[in-house]
Amino acid sequence: MVVKKFFHDRLADVISLFHISIVMIAAFGWWLLPDSPIHFAVLFGTWLSWIVLGSCVLASWEFSVRAKHDPSVRAYEDGYLHYHMRRLIPFAPSKQFIRVCGLFYLSLGMILWISNYFGLLA
Repeated sequence: MVVKKFFHDRLADVISLFHISIVMIAAFGWWLLPDSPIHFAVLFGTWLSWIVLGSCVLASWEFSVRAKHDPSVRAYEDGYLHYHMRRLIPFAPSKQFIRVCGLFYLSLGMILWISNYFGLLA
């Protein structure tokens, strides 16, 4: 049982690290990876996940792995960003606010990427 808990905790940590890297690509890909299809794929994949599934696939996966041995993981149900913002600052915005801002940012990022890729901004 201890080995399973250790394995699940490490797996959740790896998923979380991968998730952070995806968030960084989505947030700073316009600067780090200009004109890269990787940036667009991350933006579109995240946007599609939020629209179709209602949350990020990676966050749901991480939380389900953590919940196998820790029932308090229910705190994660508000979402990855909301959970971590609440940990860092006492007045974190609501889950709905984060979702609207996130979808706006992702949508704007995709529009700008497509416009730049096809030379519509020049």
